[in-house]
Amino acid sequence: MRIGVDARPLATHTGIGRYTREILARLTKVSAHQFFLYGAGTDEPSGERTRTRQLSLNRAFTRSMQARLQFPRWAREDDLDVFWSPRHHLPRLHDVATVVTIHDMVWRKVPGTMRPMGRMLERIYMPQALSSADSIIAVSRSTQRDIVEYCPEARPRIQVIHAAAFLRPERSTITRERGRHLLFVGTFEPRKNLSRLLEAYAALVDRMPAAPPLVLAGTPGWKVNIRSLVERHELGSRVRIVERPSDRDLAELYAAAEYLVMPSLYEGFGLPIVESMSFGKPVITSDVSSMPEVAGSAALLVDPLNVFDISEKMYALLNDRDLHRRLSEHASKQAEAFSWDRAAMETLNVLEAAGARRSRD
Repeated sequence: MRIGVDARPLATHTGIGRYTREILARLTKVSAHQFFLYGAGTDEPSGERTRTRQLSLNRAFTRSMQARLQFPRWAREDDLDVFWSPRHHLPRLHDVATVVTIHDMVWRKVPGTMRPMGRMLERIYMPQALSSADSIIAVSRSTQRDIVEYCPEARPRIQVIHAAAFLRPERSTITRERGRHLLFVGTFEPRKNLSRLLEAYAALVDRMPAAPPLVLAGTPGWKVNIRSLVERHELGSRVRIVERPSDRDLAELYAAAEYLVMPSLYEGFGLPIVESMSFGKPVITSDVSSMPEVAGSAALLVDPLNVFDISEKMYALLNDRDLHRRLSEHASKQAEAFSWDRAAMETLNVLEAAGARRSRD
């Protein structure tokens, strides 16, 4: 089978980029199919069963327009059987089966938290992908429900395939160490609810002056000046900001954390939850979207709009050691439910089935 892939995410350090890399690394090893990576960077490997094609433009918007014109031409030239997009959108292809992965429905559920350009592109291209795809992969049951709410006719074409952790405890040398800080991991953007998190932490410090410091680890996003936000809450001496942490940095931060606190307004999956649990760390996270599904019994759930609730749960998990121990035990077990090897095999099954159905038609 000849499988085309929208490989543009491989050139990024986003969650979708890492998802694409983890799945493709396994697909190209375990299957005998031929893979064609469209829009891949110059440093992407090619081999006997992998071919790359590169886009010439650099700006994101113009590259997007070029891809929509170029990908169908390449698909015809390469005589593809199936095309997989891991990034929400699909080119218009004829006589080729298509599969798209949907990570979230942010543009529908919390549109005000997105950059305007990104929101516009999602609004234009995701409905087209949902309508035309032969198969749709949702990374959580929550995302599946959000898709069906918007596009009911897509229901029979959706399969849930969970993502997994990028980081594992073996990458850290201090996984057994008692927590030294509270930890947030994620992009500094409105959807992550950082203002309420810091307000809740300030209330925790007032109540418990000896509370561990809070570490905010992530990539600068938009509309949130994280340093100004910390200063506004007068937490400059209690909050440490780690921008663009390496995988090693993150592993050490998870390993030394008391727990992860992630009161997002919405998540399609919530990868930091799984990563934290893989280190045996409990989680405080929101009671909305995918977060209860992913965290299972390893978390205390909060109303993300209720600062008092967030602060109370932070206090409880610091002071009730039996609760902390129970959640830690549940965390390690819950993390085992998520596997990249299983996700890759299930993705391969979807691609093969879509290609087989199209060839029969």
